[in-house]
Order: sequence, then C-alpha cells, then structure tokens
Amino acid sequence: MTRRIRRNEVMEALDAVGLKSRAFEKVKTFSHGMKQRLGIAQALLTKPELIILDEPTSGLDPQGMKEVRELIKRLSMENEMTIFLSSHLLSEVELVATRMAVINHGELMVQGDVSELLGERQRNTPSKPPPWRQPSSSSTASPGWKSFRPRTARSRCR
Repeated sequence: MTRRIRRNEVMEALDAVGLKSRAFEKVKTFSHGMKQRLGIAQALLTKPELIILDEPTSGLDPQGMKEVRELIKRLSMENEMTIFLSSHLLSEVELVATRMAVINHGELMVQGDVSELLGERQRNTPSKPPPWRQPSSSSTASPGWKSFRPRTARSRCR
C-alpha cells in the first residue's frame, strides 16, 4: 500500500539535505554531489529506519565528499536511523561509521567497532595481515595477504 507524499514533505526532505533553495530547478543542472543528496532526500520521504547507501561519495570532489559525509552523520543522529554504507575507502568509513564489517568474496571476515578494527589495522605490520585479510580456511579461492602483485603496463593492456 503506497501513500501520497505531500509537497511539504518533499520540501522538508530537500531542506534536510540542503537543497530546498533548488527545489524548482531541473535536476540536469545539479552537480554530482547535489544529485547524491537528492537521492538521499528521496530515501528520506518514506521516513525509514534504515537507509542503504552504496559508495555515496564516489565521483565527488573533496568538498562534495565532506558535505555528504557530514550529511550522513547528521541524518543518522537527528533521525535516529541506521545508515548502511558500502565503501572501499577505509578512511571514509573511519570518518562516518561507528561499526563496520569487512566482506571478502561474499564472506564476512570481521565485524565490530570501527575504532577497534582500524586500531587493529594500525597495530599490524606488513608481515602480519589484519584479521580480515587472513586467508579463509573454507575458501582457497580467496587471495592471501602476500599474493598481491602490482599491475604493470603490460598486464593492463591485455
């Protein structure tokens, strides 16, 4: 069962992401960061308890990345909602998240508080892989810690 969304709800969602002043402009005139925020506003319309964001800062300039990170943290706190963030950038996760999970080839490697897991990462040396990079005993296809091989110009051109 769907409900009709009122104009004032749309304006509230746009205000929450900082786009209220651009409400009547064409989306094609928006920057990539504005489009990311518009997508978040669209998700807010249903007043969810959970929002899933896949690489929300991908393709943004440093200022846009900062704005989206701050928006995510603010929305999580103000609306008491869970935001599930998918990212390959550990530095981004460290700045935004309170908890994290590392998934490698579809297998959950580790989960916990960001500060604990990233603190563990800093304590490891290159000879000792972090817990989430340990080769899986159940999967031999998973790349090991020492199997990294830098790409050469020749290997990229194949």
